[in-house]
Amino acid sequence: PEVAGLARITELLLAMPQSLVGEADRALFAKIRSRIPELPTRKLDDGRIAYAPAARFEQNRNVEHPELYSVFPFRLCSFEKPNVALGRNAYDVHKPRHYCGWAQEELFACYLGMGEEAKKHFVHRVKTNSARGFRWPAYWGPNFDWRPDQCHGGNVQNIIQSMLLQFEGRKIFLAPAWTKDWNCSFKLHAPYQTTLEGRIENGQVKDLVVTPASRRADVVLCL
Repeated sequence: PEVAGLARITELLLAMPQSLVGEADRALFAKIRSRIPELPTRKLDDGRIAYAPAARFEQNRNVEHPELYSVFPFRLCSFEKPNVALGRNAYDVHKPRHYCGWAQEELFACYLGMGEEAKKHFVHRVKTNSARGFRWPAYWGPNFDWRPDQCHGGNVQNIIQSMLLQFEGRKIFLAPAWTKDWNCSFKLHAPYQTTLEGRIENGQVKDLVVTPASRRADVVLCL
């Protein structure tokens, strides 16, 4: 995660306009970036190459999946990038898996463009882990830590939005992990003070309105 985080942060800092980043700072960020190693990989039993938790490791010590943080939250590996197979291969073999609380399995699937996988476990997350004895229906837990578990509900919101909207720079991906058998109406907020409104019906985006209209050229329809 440290390697992925430093790589992503320095990448974004170096992409900022010169008016916002002075030459001294830019030189420092470039120096840091030059010292960051490549994300580690490993060869799986079936011969595939996948992202690895570290350059050298022996066993899992907890339920986190550091090899997949390059996918989310850092988006160094995502469905539209040429390295997506490394992330998908890592996803295929990562264990243990949890679909509750702060666990991010569905988000990894969203960013890797695995819509059916994300949907299946998202439905399970919504239907289960209800905290009994509370007045409010949207209370969950305990999962990993406490009750009510706000991480569980936060992930519900994050997953459904990531199925519908992702972005990279000025590019907006609409429905990158949405499945054609789900219909919806949406109003989504994207970077650069942009909103997208419309609906998805039978696998087609309809009545799409992008505000401001100049941002329509940056929208990529993924269905």
